[in-house]
Amino acid sequence: MNKRRGTSDSLLQLGVLIGALILALLVGAGLILLARANPITAYKAMFTGPVSGRYGITESLVRLSIGVENPDDLIADIAQALEV
Repeated sequence: MNKRRGTSDSLLQLGVLIGALILALLVGAGLILLARANPITAYKAMFTGPVSGRYGITESLVRLSIGVENPDDLIADIAQALEV
């Protein structure tokens, strides 16, 4: 009986986590739509002034987001992005 309760608690925690993630995505998308701004402009607006100075965010900062991909594809993508 105890094992069964642990499983249901784990499922509840997973459901809450997934719900929170979906809510965060919806709020972010809603703010971008309400502001009628593209995501890059919205991202820059969030990190200006004292916030950017505190965290070292500058105009020359490159934001890199990597998922589960083939390393060769990542290297090729980065090389292409850095070409001048």
